[in-house]
Amino acid sequence: HRINAYAADDAHFVAGRPDSFEAWVQVRAESADPDSLLAALKAGQYYSSQGPEIHDISVRNGSIVVRCSEARAVYAAGRGSVARSVASDDGLTEYSFPLAPFQGSYCRITVLDAEGRRAWSNPIWLT
Repeated sequence: HRINAYAADDAHFVAGRPDSFEAWVQVRAESADPDSLLAALKAGQYYSSQGPEIHDISVRNGSIVVRCSEARAVYAAGRGSVARSVASDDGLTEYSFPLAPFQGSYCRITVLDAEGRRAWSNPIWLT
């Protein structure tokens, strides 16, 4: 089964540890009307975030290309221990991972910003 994941604001309002408004989904839909949003969600056209933005993920020329808001690190993780990452103090906004380690399976992209907040893609199936 191919299962997507999502982030949600599961706030408990614990004293001394604010935990509200910390995660949500960004949906790529034709419009903001409910039918369009639901269709995009069902199609997996969204990513989960605590703040960073994933502008685009594409597969081209033997690479997985990620464009994002300024990031401290970008990760590509696949089945088992297959993973690649890049980190920079200069603020990454685009990076290309080689496709070969993930071929025949999937990978998921994670973007980490300077404040330690993350954005996660749904699986990118490469089968």
